[in-house]
Amino acid sequence: MEKYFFNVRNSRIYCSDVLNFMKLTGLYHTAHTYTAMNSVLKEFAKKLGVAVSDEMLQNYADYKRKQLGLLKAEQMQKYLDTLEVSLEDWETSLEDELYRIELRNKLGGSIYVGDAWNILKTIPEIRNSINEIIAEKAGSCKLDLSDEELQKESDVLRRALNLHKKSDLSVYLNSLNMNEEDWEKNVTASVFSRKLKEKNISPLTKNEVASILNRYPVIKDLLSKLVFGNIIRAKASELNISVSDEELNSYAENFRRALGLHKTEHFNIWLNAAGLNIEDFEIMAETAILAKKVIQNSDELQYKGDIEKSVKCSSFFSDALLEVISQELIASEARQKGMKVSDAELQELSDALRRVNGYHKASVFEKHLEFYGLPAECWEEYVERQSLIKKMKEAQTTDERVLEYLHDNKEALDSMKAEAFRDYAYKLSSKSQLEWFN
Repeated sequence: MEKYFFNVRNSRIYCSDVLNFMKLTGLYHTAHTYTAMNSVLKEFAKKLGVAVSDEMLQNYADYKRKQLGLLKAEQMQKYLDTLEVSLEDWETSLEDELYRIELRNKLGGSIYVGDAWNILKTIPEIRNSINEIIAEKAGSCKLDLSDEELQKESDVLRRALNLHKKSDLSVYLNSLNMNEEDWEKNVTASVFSRKLKEKNISPLTKNEVASILNRYPVIKDLLSKLVFGNIIRAKASELNISVSDEELNSYAENFRRALGLHKTEHFNIWLNAAGLNIEDFEIMAETAILAKKVIQNSDELQYKGDIEKSVKCSSFFSDALLEVISQELIASEARQKGMKVSDAELQELSDALRRVNGYHKASVFEKHLEFYGLPAECWEEYVERQSLIKKMKEAQTTDERVLEYLHDNKEALDSMKAEAFRDYAYKLSSKSQLEWFN
């Protein structure tokens, strides 16, 4: 008999419920890709002499257990028994993740920023920070800019980028997540950069670049991906895995359709806006395809149960568990209040959720369910729960029954994500609306 994590108002939450939730929302694929990559990176890290000591592993395991609220040995064992994984499985998963972290720490800082700068500077937050620094520097040097100079520079930049038509400029701005005001700031920064250089003043120093990058942790992840891309290519070469021209063309077509760049000139504008040329894009596409093939190769060497074990041992699973429990609490509260969902509402939300997940055609979505062995009823239950949660959000009522449940089941909840639940309860008791949705 399958063990369950919690009994939420006579509705038990099993391990399979969490796995189904992950498969329906795409989290399972994300977790699988992440854990499969960890094993590849671990192998590469060892070749570079990166080591994970027993002490490091123990400290990391303690940290993860504390995150889960599993402070006692019997609590941890009960959690593992419910997952149907061993302590060795769990620690192996943590060790793989530690190698990934250590490899990132070792290589992440060694990337020369200039190699990635054309990509990084197109990120809105980075671009805005650059413009602000240059504008402040120009102001401190008492530089000014006339409307005539601004217009002239704007025209020059548009011609240089082949943006002769207003529609082309619109596509360019849209691809960079910019509006006309952002364009003007960009042009202003361009003029001031030239004027600063004329005075032998650097518009942007190396330290200023480092300062900008350090403000945004996501940039470190991007730099890590550039490193990991090289590792994937090396692993693919070792396995004699290659990419055909047909596969590259198919990837490019799907990529362009996803962004709505159906015309070649619009795709070229997007490339220019991203600081890329067609060769750069082909390298990115080839790396993405190789990564998928390397993971597929790894899957062929594993039993299906081993893949599922790695997913269950990941932080993606524990996060999904918390989400499933909280969603069921809120949905059950909606049922207690007599809220119901009509067939029309279910169909409308079902279609919307399918589109969000990229399944525009019903036939494609049916294949997705079939691939994971999920019955249609599983999707219908998920949609109903999301509909009830949506109604609770719209009602914005104080969730007294959820608070009551948290209080009555404190001991059980302390063994799984306790701090997060207590924080949730505190927020609910201090405000007269459902903080969970904000």
